[in-house]
Amino acid sequence: MQNYSIQGILDLAESKLSACQLEGPIGAFRTRPDSEAIANPAASAAAVNIHFMLGKLPRSPQQSEEWVHTLQGFQEEEGLFDQGSRALEITAACSSALQCFGRQARFPIQCADAQKGFPEMTSYMQELPWCGYPEKSARELAAVYSLLDLNLKGSSEWRQGVSDWIHSETDSHTGLLKQGCITPVELEGQWTLLPYLCAIFYPVALANYAHQPLCLPWRLIDTALEVMEFHRALFFKRRGHRHLPWVFCLNRSMRQTAHRHEEVRQVLIRFIPDYLSYLDRQIEAGYFESPRQIQWDLAALAELQLALPGRLQSDTPLRQVLDIHPFIM
Repeated sequence: MQNYSIQGILDLAESKLSACQLEGPIGAFRTRPDSEAIANPAASAAAVNIHFMLGKLPRSPQQSEEWVHTLQGFQEEEGLFDQGSRALEITAACSSALQCFGRQARFPIQCADAQKGFPEMTSYMQELPWCGYPEKSARELAAVYSLLDLNLKGSSEWRQGVSDWIHSETDSHTGLLKQGCITPVELEGQWTLLPYLCAIFYPVALANYAHQPLCLPWRLIDTALEVMEFHRALFFKRRGHRHLPWVFCLNRSMRQTAHRHEEVRQVLIRFIPDYLSYLDRQIEAGYFESPRQIQWDLAALAELQLALPGRLQSDTPLRQVLDIHPFIM
């Protein structure tokens, strides 16, 4: 069995985080090592996720409390952690990062109160622009779900209701969201379902976190394998986050169905050297710098370690942060 060492990548990730960490209280990070020395909530949340995956979160209660205090300090009394166009996602990212410490936001999250009841949540999910912007819609759904769940505003009936809606709206031919929307879109000169596959990553992460069954995992396996077979050229380039959704959906689907099991394993095995070569190119080009980008790459490596035991070697096995909370941005 051929295996690969990823320790160099993990060491570099830790080094880049150190370069992004600001002086002063622990837990404040900037967006890149060469960016202005201003604490950024999204980068700081990503840094928590990375430290969790590396097993490097502080062990002393004093340091942990200081990090929690720094994260909580980004929140305003109105409930949000940011006031920009991505305030909902950043708030969900910071709340999720606090979950790594077993803590919550300091103030109530007011922005999601309108979706507190399931009837309101159903209307909210239905009205998201799934056909035109599937990834944006799925990410927003995951953000609202995370905020409500992590801040203890959702009941078991509410979580089941969200799961039931996702199951009822999943396309029966592809395993993707949402019915009536699934049609190939043009992406970099190819007609593909890849944007819908990247979108379904969030509902799959929600189901994994809530210990709910996936909807049509065998169909999702078929779709993911087909996308890689016919649109491989859309991967292994710096175009957003495509690798983690593909790996995560395949591995978590493989846990719930025997459909094409060995074929999935072999495809994932063939994926590893190409993905590692892609990461090497990103590092050489200076793109492996941002905590937000690094967290996606490490989560993909963590998922590959789970899917293919022994194939990716590191001094300490990576921990999958998406098993602790369901949202990264």
